[in-house]
Amino acid sequence: MEYFLDGTHYSKQVGDWVLNRVLSYQETSVPGDFGIPIVPKNIESHLDKINSERELWSKQHPDEVRFVRDLIK
Repeated sequence: MEYFLDGTHYSKQVGDWVLNRVLSYQETSVPGDFGIPIVPKNIESHLDKINSERELWSKQHPDEVRFVRDLIK
């Protein structure tokens, strides 16, 4: 929660990073691993990457997955 004010609101710092990334402004102030531009050329490969990483995380964290599934019931 370092970059969030609460569960749904991020800090001004994160907002600045988003704007800087989207607007290609002060790019050196944005962490290198903070988001990537999504364009028609890379959307499918990016979605595949997200899905693969989510699947891997789920396999590595079965207790958390079970906890969330139990919340839904």
